[in-house]
Amino acid sequence: MNRTILEKWMLQRRCTLLGVGPMSKICVDAAIELSNENRIPLILIASRRQIDSEELGGGYVNNWTTQQFADYVLDKDKAGRVILARDHGGPWQNEKEKQANLGLRSAAD
Repeated sequence: MNRTILEKWMLQRRCTLLGVGPMSKICVDAAIELSNENRIPLILIASRRQIDSEELGGGYVNNWTTQQFADYVLDKDKAGRVILARDHGGPWQNEKEKQANLGLRSAAD
C-alpha cells in the first residue's frame, strides 16, 4: 500500500492506523487476518528484540530475522494491507552488541 493510497484511505474515513507489536507468530497471524478480513490497513511495528538481523541471530518472535519476518508477512498478507515498521531501532538492544562494546559509529567510519 503506497503512501498516497494510505493517506486517501485515512482522510476518507477520518481514522487513524492501528499499530500492532508482533509479540508472537499467533499475534502476527491474527493481525494479518484482522487486516484482510476487515479490509483495513494496519502496521506491524517490530522492535529489534522481537525481529533482528540474521547476523545478530534473529529476534525472540519465532527466531525470525528481518528478512524471514518480511517474507512471512508478505506471503500471508494476500490483500497487501499490512505495513511493516521498526520500533526501538537503536544500538545495544542485542547481547552481542553489548558484549562487543559497540560504539555509535560503524567500523567503517
